[in-house]
Amino acid sequence: MSTTAGLEAANEQLRSAVEGRHVQAAEAACCEGGQLQWQYTEDEPIPPDWILRGEQELKQRELPPVYLIGDSLLKDETSPAEQLLDKARQTVAQRRQTYGPPTEHFRKTVGMINAAFGDVLNRPLTEGDWAIIMMLDKIARDQGPTPTDDTPIDMAGYAACLAECRHTG
Repeated sequence: MSTTAGLEAANEQLRSAVEGRHVQAAEAACCEGGQLQWQYTEDEPIPPDWILRGEQELKQRELPPVYLIGDSLLKDETSPAEQLLDKARQTVAQRRQTYGPPTEHFRKTVGMINAAFGDVLNRPLTEGDWAIIMMLDKIARDQGPTPTDDTPIDMAGYAACLAECRHTG
């Protein structure tokens, strides 16, 4: 199948799906009671720029900036800070599944460090100390020749681990 034929087939599937959504909307009495400014009929097929027309119509209505995608997924308008925190939360959850709670993982790590460096420490390190050490490590790495985009995510994750260590410790 040629690219053009493939696109035409995909467009026809989209048109068919849109027609089905129109029927559902009218039956459910939504979308202003199913009263759309343009109605599909057998005599007048769906125009190629139908989606663009709909977008222009939505922009002309003074509605909040919500863009429907598929079955009502909303456009992501989160800030970079919120995206970072969401990613850190996902990373912490994934690491918990892989390595267990940070208190257990950090307890093992600081145990080994305390054993190796016990003669130079004034007191044994705690799990919370390790979270701080890891944040400092991430800062040092970020100040090196090749900082990475995941450093702020890692730092936020270790800050969350510190809070958990203080809460459970």
